[in-house]
Amino acid sequence: MSTVGQIKILKLLLEAQKMQTISAKVNPKLLTKASRLFVGSIDGRIIELLQNARRAGATQVRIFNRDGLVTIHDNGSGIDDFQKLLDLGGSGWDEKLEAGEDPAGVGLFCLAPKEIEVISGNKKVTIDKDSWIGKSVAVLESQEFIAGAIIKFKDKKPWDQDIVEKHAVFAGIKVIVDGKICHSLVVLHGWLRNLMAKTYFSD
Repeated sequence: MSTVGQIKILKLLLEAQKMQTISAKVNPKLLTKASRLFVGSIDGRIIELLQNARRAGATQVRIFNRDGLVTIHDNGSGIDDFQKLLDLGGSGWDEKLEAGEDPAGVGLFCLAPKEIEVISGNKKVTIDKDSWIGKSVAVLESQEFIAGAIIKFKDKKPWDQDIVEKHAVFAGIKVIVDGKICHSLVVLHGWLRNLMAKTYFSD
């Protein structure tokens, strides 16, 4: 083999070593919540993913139904460690919030065993059915920088506003489905505040 060929192989090996991989793991806390996990319902997935967005500091979540895919884009802090996506049972909530809301900590596992794509910042990952049960998956560079996080997947049916809205009411964040704002306490609070401002402070 020529010197040039050896150098190319060496570069490929070095690049492979630098590439981040992630793999699934289970947190012991999950065992106490097993009875309400993996029910396979759209409602359960909506609840968990809205919780995830709020946990990431999001104030708004946009949901799109296009080309047979459900796409969720939040404006949260994004994903600093992609390994956390496959940390089953590690909710990441602080103790006070954990006690008050008892979040399941299922995270993206609510979508298992579906194939999903996650994009955040300048990185992306595709998690398939084997990755949910431990196969390592590579975290790749994304061509476009994404603020917050985007999750794409196929579901049994579209996440229409009627389905999402009943869970968005108490989600604590603004939720928009295919351009339509869901009724929520956040939206209602803003509406009341504007109404009071017009009533009491207008000339």
